[in-house]
Amino acid sequence: MKNILFRHILFAFSMLFSFELQAQDCSNAIEISVPFHEAAAPAGYGSKMEMGRNAFRSLYYFEAEHHTVWYIFTAKQNCNLTFEITPESIADDYDFVLFRCNGITDYCKAIDRKEVKPIRSIISRNDRRIGSRTGLVLDPRKPEFAHSGPGESFGSAVAAQKGDFFVLVVDNVYKNGKGHKIAFSACLEEPEKIEPPQIDTLKTEIVKLDSPKVALEKTFVDTLAKTLPDTTSEEKVELEKIEKEMLENKVFTLDKVYFHGNSAFVKTESVSQLKALLTVMQHNPKLSIKLHSHTNGKSKGTYSLPKNEKSTIVAPNVAWTYYPGNARILQSSSDLLSEERAISIRNFLLTGGIDEKRIKMKSWGDKKMIHEEWSAQAHLNMRVEVEVLEK
Repeated sequence: MKNILFRHILFAFSMLFSFELQAQDCSNAIEISVPFHEAAAPAGYGSKMEMGRNAFRSLYYFEAEHHTVWYIFTAKQNCNLTFEITPESIADDYDFVLFRCNGITDYCKAIDRKEVKPIRSIISRNDRRIGSRTGLVLDPRKPEFAHSGPGESFGSAVAAQKGDFFVLVVDNVYKNGKGHKIAFSACLEEPEKIEPPQIDTLKTEIVKLDSPKVALEKTFVDTLAKTLPDTTSEEKVELEKIEKEMLENKVFTLDKVYFHGNSAFVKTESVSQLKALLTVMQHNPKLSIKLHSHTNGKSKGTYSLPKNEKSTIVAPNVAWTYYPGNARILQSSSDLLSEERAISIRNFLLTGGIDEKRIKMKSWGDKKMIHEEWSAQAHLNMRVEVEVLEK
């Protein structure tokens, strides 16, 4: 009886050991379906070196596989793919290469033959000051690739669509290493059901606009002063939130700044957060920022103005300030729309006395959408992110 029990235990350990060995090859990759995964230390690179041997300091591939483990996973919703790999020991140097393999049946062969290229790879030396962690983060300033040697520990997030199939190979440079944990962003979580916002459409005369006017004029400042409601209590809550964001993050989203559909006119619901941002900049004269503005999909060739004067607090410039009878549609593009949205926020700050030199702008158009254009969360694509340049 004892011999039978011993054989069962031995068989279980041998199966576990075999599983770990197989996971060192792409063909037996571990499928991850939950946001958190914990793994034993990889030992060796299995029976096949799919990554091959590559040039020293290659941006895209390990110079050679050392101690690898392969993972596969599928995005469960439209998202910005981020994850963090945390070694059990800070002495370990974990690197990774990420592939998107949509529609590729034999993805292992495609990777082996270099027919599919990596979309991210961070192969830089481990940084013990941050626990030798690595991964992808929601920061547009981070690189897509980092070769071996001193460099960034984290890469920039990947815009993913629901159903995207990814292959991730993780390599520990040092033998006799310890295990690791991987924590994923919302990509591996089931999406929440959110009703899409109702956006009014406007069909009137189309007027051609060759170039946007960005000058801030006194008429616009006076109009703005009359339309700003007193939201002291809400502003206090937003002020604390903005201050915390600036202390903890280099890039954060103005998540309560809303635009009228297909326009750069800011809705009244945005005033408390904008006033909070203005207050923080007024109280911190050395603070400088960069506004990153985004749209939801490509412009349909029109630029609409809101119907209701009272629902709008700020426009890109005085020429676009809403007044009765000015409701028209202007020809535009997603890049121009994105630029005008950044100008709207910048001009709001200028009305509070902020020096224009402290505000930079970057318009992205539809290049960095975080949700599918027609999805329930598409309205979140219409966003402005604040990058802290100097405190």
